[in-house]
Amino acid sequence: MKKRPACRRLFFALVTIAFATHTIVHCQVPDLPDSLYRQHIVARSERFASTHTTSLAADYFAESLRARGSVRTYILSTTSLVEGATTKDQIDAVVDLEYLVPGTMRLMLLTEGTLTNDVRNNLTTIPGINNTAATFAGVGLRFVSDEGNRAGIAFGGAYNRQLNVEDAGLAVYGEVAAESEMADYRVRVDGTGRWQNLSPRQIGNATARMHIDREYDEGGYLSIDATLDATTTDLYLKRSDLDVIQFGGPSFDALQSRAETRVRVSPQLRYPVADDMTFELSATVATVAVGQQESQDGLPPLPRDPIPFYFGRSDLEMGAIVGARYNPDGFLFDARMEYLVREQRNIVDPVGDANDAELRRRRETSAANDFVSSQVLITSSSEIYLSRRDTVGAQASASIYRYDTPSRTNNFDRDEQVIQAQLRYARGFSPYLGFSIAGQIYLTHIVYLLGENSNDNNWNRVFRVVPAVRFELPDLLLNRFEAEVLANYTDYDFEGRTQNIRGRSYREIRLRDSLDLIVTRTLGFNARGELRISERGSFSWDLFAESLIERTRTEGLEAEAVTTVLDGLLFGAGGRLARAKSFRRATSGVLEPFSDITSV
Repeated sequence: MKKRPACRRLFFALVTIAFATHTIVHCQVPDLPDSLYRQHIVARSERFASTHTTSLAADYFAESLRARGSVRTYILSTTSLVEGATTKDQIDAVVDLEYLVPGTMRLMLLTEGTLTNDVRNNLTTIPGINNTAATFAGVGLRFVSDEGNRAGIAFGGAYNRQLNVEDAGLAVYGEVAAESEMADYRVRVDGTGRWQNLSPRQIGNATARMHIDREYDEGGYLSIDATLDATTTDLYLKRSDLDVIQFGGPSFDALQSRAETRVRVSPQLRYPVADDMTFELSATVATVAVGQQESQDGLPPLPRDPIPFYFGRSDLEMGAIVGARYNPDGFLFDARMEYLVREQRNIVDPVGDANDAELRRRRETSAANDFVSSQVLITSSSEIYLSRRDTVGAQASASIYRYDTPSRTNNFDRDEQVIQAQLRYARGFSPYLGFSIAGQIYLTHIVYLLGENSNDNNWNRVFRVVPAVRFELPDLLLNRFEAEVLANYTDYDFEGRTQNIRGRSYREIRLRDSLDLIVTRTLGFNARGELRISERGSFSWDLFAESLIERTRTEGLEAEAVTTVLDGLLFGAGGRLARAKSFRRATSGVLEPFSDITSV
């Protein structure tokens, strides 16, 4: 027992060194949405016009005395009957099971996969050419210490399908998570990694994160977050369907190797300079490196030679934020200034016998995407507590964004100025009833610096008012009603000098209502309703006159009943009804019905 702290420090030090020195790779892995809820299984089916969508989301965890495991999956299927039936399916799933053995070791079974199915009738010549699949199944060991630190490794096999080509091979999965304290600093590290040998393809994935923080006796707080994420993927490049049918041979004509590495470091310092004032300082440094090239290593003879060029892109982003918060009794004021600069460089290098003229042409084309941008933002917000029930808040910001390109063929150099302001008032009439109203103004001016695009110089003005009412009876019901009036106007600096430039307008009024009702201890009811009327037209700001082009009325209603009659399980069932009716201006200048779509 006396050796455990030393062992723990050694384990954590090794993990930290591995985090700092390790070369990361990334592969095709399941992409599960953030909307998954633990111990929930949600099935949905809906139809809007000629499109039918069905989804199933599940996140379930179970454990016994010796075994535990989780299943997380998301299935989405969309079918459209417009211009021929088109079906797209997406399946992502992760199954993680473990069996506890004496000590800190656990047997682990991990299965994960992602699958897409894309069927386009009358559009796809070769059946299944757009379907993809990537799966991994492995067994291994997971070590979990008494403090919760863990490290695991699993060996198994991987399967991958692309362009009707199936590859399989050996694969390995690794994971690590550790947390400890070093000289008053809390350090947390976690990461996962995968490697799949699908000869002639190599696919891999790894991510790693580190968080360091410390709290000082004076109330200060320091934190540093670092993330690394990289990918290396070999993908087949598709041949023309017509060439495959006419001349035969494989469905691909080259192998593209792509590598991407992302690094981000974000330190933050918060320190109280007085009892009611706090100073904040944060920074961000991020880099992105992307490279790709074609090869035919390990492939049969193909109808064309690989493109003898390596294409690379590097991004650098640096930013800093300085702010302060003043919070005496009955008042809150926050102000900060942000500065962000970003630079992108694109390169093309020969990797074989390349024609000099072609190399120069590709380098010039690639360099047209180079840019340097900078942004300065000043923002402040305040809240005044007029009484125990009344609050007034205000927020304002101003920013300047500059986008410059060194290329002579890129004419999109521009400056953008943004001014935004908001005023909000809230009153609580009682513990059950509250009211609020907010008004917002958003102004944007875009100026293209070169004459080729100066016709697009424009002002965009947005005005928004949102009153809302909230009524709540604890443990019985919650009702929220919100109205929104929005007006969006765009006019061009050189409007009137050419007939091709005309301003535009968009206005909208929206009413939203919701009700959450607890009927019994095990039965609940939820309902949502919305009415939205929008108008779009051509507009002149100088004359403040509009010529209406289109009006759309959208109505929606959905309701759901939820029960927990079975302990530990939640069941819900409901439906949604929506209708969208639009009118468009005819040649006579009168709005006439254009479409009327109902969805159940």
